[in-house]
Amino acid sequence: FQHNVEAAIFEQLARRAGNNLRRHYLTLQARRLRRYEKRRCNQAHTVIAVSAVDRAVFQRDYGIGRCEVVPTGVDVDFYNPASQVCRASNIVFTGSMDWLANQDAIQWFVKDILPLIQREIPNVVFSIVGRNPPLEILRLGQLPGINVTGTVGDIRPYVHGARVYVAPLRIGSGTRLKLLEAMAMGKAVVSTTIGAEGLPVEDGRNIVLADDPEKFAHEVVTLLREDDWRIRLENSARSLVEDDYSWQKVGRVFNDICYRAALDMKQAVR
Repeated sequence: FQHNVEAAIFEQLARRAGNNLRRHYLTLQARRLRRYEKRRCNQAHTVIAVSAVDRAVFQRDYGIGRCEVVPTGVDVDFYNPASQVCRASNIVFTGSMDWLANQDAIQWFVKDILPLIQREIPNVVFSIVGRNPPLEILRLGQLPGINVTGTVGDIRPYVHGARVYVAPLRIGSGTRLKLLEAMAMGKAVVSTTIGAEGLPVEDGRNIVLADDPEKFAHEVVTLLREDDWRIRLENSARSLVEDDYSWQKVGRVFNDICYRAALDMKQAVR
């Protein structure tokens, strides 16, 4: 079961590295991961990916003949909409802050996007919710309008306490469970295209996609200000997750794949 194409993540990190030593190290790690992933995938009867995008990479780069796709599942009973509408001009990001891709996303958002939002809505509050933030992320909490929580027992109160959920990710692979959790909670999500990679979302219907700072900031500001538009997006996002990403539906898909693999192996032994 491949949750990401791990080598691809390190290749993207290397391209965004700020100095030559860091770039060299990440490139070396990516090469090692490619060798390791290819070897382990080819030892398996069936490889399971979390998106059609990842499956295409495994087939093309690693020569995997049998690769199935299981969508990411969400507990739609646990991650449900709040009983009361959030009135504050708050935005939120959730994710493990010891993960380099999340760190890159936050640094980019705070440097290039948040100031544009603050120019339009000075009292906006941005919460960074996630475990093990490094010192450079913790220091962002000293800036006006930024709250860094560190590890929390439950992300739901923080997501419910925001009007807009942001996913400014620039490094992809796999699918982002955080987006589906936010959508299950009935949140309007603004994401980069790569942040929503592998999810059958539709820009302007159940999510808003933006890849440059100006457009990203504009979409966040619009959703903070326009209640009718935001509510339509929230309702559509919740419906998508309920219909296609509940644990019950995803579990049946996963079970069928495992059953077919076991049956094939049994027949091969015969």
